[in-house]
Formats: sequence, C-alpha cells, structure tokens
Amino acid sequence: MFRHITFPGEDKSKIKQKKSHADEKSGALTSAQLQPALALSKDSLALGFFYTKTLENLPESDHARYLHMHLSPLYLSSRPQSALRLAVLAMSHVAYSRYGRDDCQLVRSSRKFYVQAISAVNTALRDPIEAKTDATLYAVLLLCGYEVSK
Repeated sequence: MFRHITFPGEDKSKIKQKKSHADEKSGALTSAQLQPALALSKDSLALGFFYTKTLENLPESDHARYLHMHLSPLYLSSRPQSALRLAVLAMSHVAYSRYGRDDCQLVRSSRKFYVQAISAVNTALRDPIEAKTDATLYAVLLLCGYEVSK
C-alpha cells in the first residue's frame, strides 16, 4: 500500500530484507500466500458463469427470464445436497465446460452432480411435502435442460 522511496546511495537490498523481516514479525500474508486463499472454486466459477450467461441470453420478454430470476433465492435457501443445488451444479458445470473450456474434469463433475441430482429428485418426489415445492420443480426443469444440452 505504501511505497518506500529510495534516496541516492541507499541500498535497496537492505530495504527488501527489512520489509520481509517486518512482514514475518507482524504475521502479514504475502501475495503468494493470499492468492490460493482468494481463488474461486470451479463450482463457484461455473455457477456464476451459468447464472450470468443464462440471464444475459434471455430477452426481457421471455417468461423464462422471470423463472431464472427466482433461481438465486431458491438456491440460497436450499440444503447443500438438495435436488436443486445438485441440479444447478450439474447444469452449470456442463455449461461452463462447453463455453470454450472443454474441460474433461468439469464434464465428469457435471455427470456426477447429475446422477446425485436424479437421486435427490427421486427422494424429494417420494416426500408429499417436498414433491410440491418450487425447488423440486426447478430441479426437474434444470435436469431436463441438462438432458437437452448433452
């Protein structure tokens, strides 16, 4: 954040040594230590890509845009292993892999999430209350989209 100004005749190597010693003493993290901690997971990147690209490609007059606007609150209120979350992850991984990345790991993970989502939808449909929720319906719609996108 602050820059040290060197004066003529001042040894820059001593300044760097002082700085690194001060960082070690204060417990400050270096950029090399921060970079992995701040990196987004593939799940997060794929999810962000899927949500924004889908919304960008839907015209204002399309009723699917209205439906897509409800995805975020439904997703955030659902359990981590719910049918909706797994279906969203399956769809977002396959979409992200096809957008010029052609990443085999993303394709494999999309299939894994798809299989888990199918199982979670089956479980949800056996529950008379869960079967009637918006999240379950949305999960089924996303899984249909996954099938069409293959």
